[in-house]
Amino acid sequence: MVYDREIIARVEFEADHVIQIECTIRELADYTAEQSKDGKGISKSTAHNDMAVILPEVNWNKYIKVREILNKHRDESSYKGGEANRMKWQQIKKQGS
Repeated sequence: MVYDREIIARVEFEADHVIQIECTIRELADYTAEQSKDGKGISKSTAHNDMAVILPEVNWNKYIKVREILNKHRDESSYKGGEANRMKWQQIKKQGS
């Protein structure tokens, strides 16, 4: 598919940011809002679509690097969620005693 130059530039900018900072999709969406003149930036859905659909068509090498980073975040999220849940229930147990 052929993309507009502005879209390609946006996607490459986003990919560079993910690679440099190793940020999540949510952090990427927040960052684009901070960088935009109107403060709106892009949504998480757009950021995900840019990284998963458009980037591999535009720059395969950057896509591989971004995919590795995002997969690492996905794998870590289950650990973080499990730890947060464990701490929540420990707190509830302390309050009930």
